[in-house]
Amino acid sequence: LGWGDKVLRLATPSGERAYPLIHDSRINVANETGAIAVLSEFGVSGFDAALGKVKVTTARYDEYRIGGLPVVEIAAKSANPVAVSAVFRQVAAMPGRKAVIVAYDDVGEFDVGSENTSWYYDTDFEALNDPSLTSILFAGPRHLDAVARAHIAGVNPALIRSTAVEGEAAAIVDLSGVDQLLLLRDVYLQNSAAAIRAGLRRRLEGKA
Repeated sequence: LGWGDKVLRLATPSGERAYPLIHDSRINVANETGAIAVLSEFGVSGFDAALGKVKVTTARYDEYRIGGLPVVEIAAKSANPVAVSAVFRQVAAMPGRKAVIVAYDDVGEFDVGSENTSWYYDTDFEALNDPSLTSILFAGPRHLDAVARAHIAGVNPALIRSTAVEGEAAAIVDLSGVDQLLLLRDVYLQNSAAAIRAGLRRRLEGKA
């Protein structure tokens, strides 16, 4: 039926029910709804309190601060248009002025150098054409292909920057006047994400 304020409202065979909301992204809402349906179908009860304790793994979603700047890190599988589109839409709907680092090149780039970017054209880059996004930086070997796709999606070219090296993203992204930074990365690129975080600490905290 809907979700918000940390509550998930569902229509069930026994009537409308409210459950603790684990996370407000559409993917996580769908996952939680499915879990509730399965548990209910098998007659399991009393799991409401347990749902209130469940957290999305930080390998997929994390919130923290670097130098006072709020950072939200969201992982999804690259070459998966459904997953990445869901993240782009989630980002556009988040409040405030946002800078975005997009690092969704496939981990295979570092092994075999795949040049397949066809999935970009099934991905909702149009969601990035949102006035709340004040800066978008594409990082990774296919960064220029991502830039081209963003241009086709109508994203203002003046807002776009790019680099082939993920570790350079923190130094290049425009953070002027933003309320938060969103780091969107491939789920398998933990090393690249660590390099970006380290770069942000150097830039915002003066730490190595």
